[in-house]
Amino acid sequence: MSVKSSVKSVKKSVGLQNVSDTTILIVSAVALIALYFFLYMSNSVEPFVDSIEPKGNEATVALFYAEWCGHCQDFKPEWAKIESELKGGKKINGKVVTAVAVDAGGDDPAAKALSKQYGVNGFPTIKCIQSGKIDTHEGDRSLSGVMNFIKSVTK
Repeated sequence: MSVKSSVKSVKKSVGLQNVSDTTILIVSAVALIALYFFLYMSNSVEPFVDSIEPKGNEATVALFYAEWCGHCQDFKPEWAKIESELKGGKKINGKVVTAVAVDAGGDDPAAKALSKQYGVNGFPTIKCIQSGKIDTHEGDRSLSGVMNFIKSVTK
């Protein structure tokens, strides 16, 4: 079945015999592009925040990752557990600790700048950022491993 016959079939079934083939093709292309962007955006990570610097008695656990990184893809399920554990801010050693993920391997200049600011050299990298202090997690990338890291550096 050719494109032209497909367009005629659609026009007939929807009752648009008086609309030109070009108009139908343009509207269809725009609809497909809109659908693509809707699906792409709904599957992306939460919007990036331009600052992850904690205030006062807070700490931020930041995951710097790249979508193209296989190690990052393997770590995603475990990071989801960590985010869930810290959702809304969890008090650990008197500090309110939150989690944020930064896609530093893409084209976002703000994410790349943060990655450079915090000395990220590879992916995935986990940092605990506190007022005047930045610690890098180099241990086990499990929920318990990261939570133990947070407890040890927030004292």
